[in-house]
Amino acid sequence: MATNDELEAQLRAVTSRTLSLERRLRRYEFINPTLALSRDLIDLGQVPCAKIRATSNQTLTTGVSTVILMDTIAFNTLGEGAADLANDRIIIQRTGVYLVVGTLIFDSSAVGTRRTVILDLNGVLVEESNKPPLGGENGTILQLIRLRSLTLGDKLTLIGVQDSGGNLTTLALFQDPSLAVMLLAEI
Repeated sequence: MATNDELEAQLRAVTSRTLSLERRLRRYEFINPTLALSRDLIDLGQVPCAKIRATSNQTLTTGVSTVILMDTIAFNTLGEGAADLANDRIIIQRTGVYLVVGTLIFDSSAVGTRRTVILDLNGVLVEESNKPPLGGENGTILQLIRLRSLTLGDKLTLIGVQDSGGNLTTLALFQDPSLAVMLLAEI
């Protein structure tokens, strides 16, 4: 059994390591710090990612695949030219595995059977997420979240489709509609 002196010495050692780590955390300004179990700090550096979004509502005609118009760069650490607002797309700057997130909010309407958000990759519709419309005061929020292997120069665009039988507006709320990518691993 440990004596009081031994327990106090162990407590001082743990406290010293904790204070040392706290000082290091305050001294460094990491964009993405992760605390490892090895009692040390790992600097992941600046994570390559980009997000473009729309700040205005957009009207979509029933049954027509429509490019979602993006007008704001929320952030971009992928590199120069990654956030291509002129063409409402993100251009991949490094080959790798990416987390891709597309979000679209449709105005309230109980008419029709579905609302769809689609990921366009180099002019080909490759992924989609859809759900039935919600009536009442609530809109319909759609998110497409995928892991994808992407190559340098790939172009990603967000597409919206609805089948209400008439025009239906997307809502620019909560930093959405948006398209975002984050590099998880280079390949």
